[in-house]
Amino acid sequence: FPMHILGFLGMPRRIYTYPEGLGWDGINMLVSIGGAVFGLGTALTVLNLVLSRRWGKPAGNDPWRADTLEWATTSPPPHYNFLAIPEVAGRHPLWDQHAEVAKSAAGHAEGPEGAVAKETPITTGLDAVPHEKMSIPEDTYAPFVLAFGIAVMFLALLVQGPAVAVIGLVILVVGLLRWTWHTEVDSR
Repeated sequence: FPMHILGFLGMPRRIYTYPEGLGWDGINMLVSIGGAVFGLGTALTVLNLVLSRRWGKPAGNDPWRADTLEWATTSPPPHYNFLAIPEVAGRHPLWDQHAEVAKSAAGHAEGPEGAVAKETPITTGLDAVPHEKMSIPEDTYAPFVLAFGIAVMFLALLVQGPAVAVIGLVILVVGLLRWTWHTEVDSR
């Protein structure tokens, strides 16, 4: 941000040295020190990454002893996260009931029926009691197609090409319609 102030004070860019006494010396020194600190921090981060990749040991499932459910599954998590939806009775489920949530997350208490059948429970609003099951849609490439269509539309704005915009719009509509129709839930 001090570089913006220097620009407002009239300091030109792309010049390697400046004459003294123009009022830029102190802020320019602050910017130089900040750049050096930023560079040092980046170098330490890269060094830590390299050393950790080479000699570091894996962290395990819950290295932080965290309190939220994303740490109740294995690391890396499976694509379905939990074999069965864990029941939560408090604000900090892994601290309040670590053994019960871990047991439920491993599928020993509730079984793997939800993950295998690609279903999730629908619960009541106040007490969160499951009362029916909802089918989870199958995986689809439709969101990628939709995003690609949007990207082509923005490309059309850059190149000022109406034909490219029409192509992007067609891709966008096809992706949106496919995604909408693809995710209908079976009435099992």
